[in-house]
Amino acid sequence: ARMLEPLSTELIDRGTTAVGDLARLQHLFQAAAQGGSYTVGIIGGSITAGAAASSMDKHYSAFVVNWFKDHFPKAEWSFANAGIGATGTNYGCLRAQRDLLSKLPDVVVSEYAVNDGNTQACAETYEGLLRQILVSAKRPPVLMLFMMAQAGNNAQEWQSKLGRHYNLPMLSYRDMLWPEIEAK
Repeated sequence: ARMLEPLSTELIDRGTTAVGDLARLQHLFQAAAQGGSYTVGIIGGSITAGAAASSMDKHYSAFVVNWFKDHFPKAEWSFANAGIGATGTNYGCLRAQRDLLSKLPDVVVSEYAVNDGNTQACAETYEGLLRQILVSAKRPPVLMLFMMAQAGNNAQEWQSKLGRHYNLPMLSYRDMLWPEIEAK
């Protein structure tokens, strides 16, 4: 199997839509550097659930959890995957408490850019989800992730308005890789 090459600084910069306010994340990093038990929570649709991943160790959530394990080896990391295929933020809002927040995540990655429409109505339901997470028991940092459909489309335009409003870190898989895909 071909080894993945490290991402170039150019790709990382292109994919970083917004750095956002990192205070919650820095607080988590400081605590995790000392040890303790933490939970990485991820919520979204089929990509988050693991669709099309050849194995769980190739799923994006595995890379997220392993990043925390590698960078904070004194801490113990568990994982709560609240991804359900063919669902958008309208359903995510309804199940956030049961499937994600009941696990008391210390950090949350949210990815609904493929399953939501790029509309104001979908952005309004996404805001409801973000607000639930941001005021939940542990007040976890939230990272917004924008994946893309096969044709390169997603709901990033409207969703990023929320990220800017709440000053959240945002990463775009589409912005990072779509120009490379178009260039073949």
